[in-house]
Amino acid sequence: MNLRAIDQRIRTSMPDGPERRLLLTDVADLSEGINQLLGWLLAVQGYSYDVMVYGGAVLDELAARGLKYNELQAAGMMAWSLCAAAILTESEVSDTEDFTGGAAASTG
Repeated sequence: MNLRAIDQRIRTSMPDGPERRLLLTDVADLSEGINQLLGWLLAVQGYSYDVMVYGGAVLDELAARGLKYNELQAAGMMAWSLCAAAILTESEVSDTEDFTGGAAASTG
């Protein structure tokens, strides 16, 4: 039995309530943890995977769970904005490399 089957069994056999929501959250967390672990394991062993295929599978899974594509896209854009804002500028990299935390120290 896979995680999707477990999810479906919980949804069809339990009435909506806190216990059901807790179990479904745990199954989703387990699925996410497994995906992260597999991605890490592949990266450590020097393998890579097709991000577009994986991303499409994730979108399909979330849509099957009732999330709307426009909401997923908005959340993705927000996540991308946060990631892009965290990228260091060239001067920040230089400051970090020379351990000054600011403008390069003069040698004169």
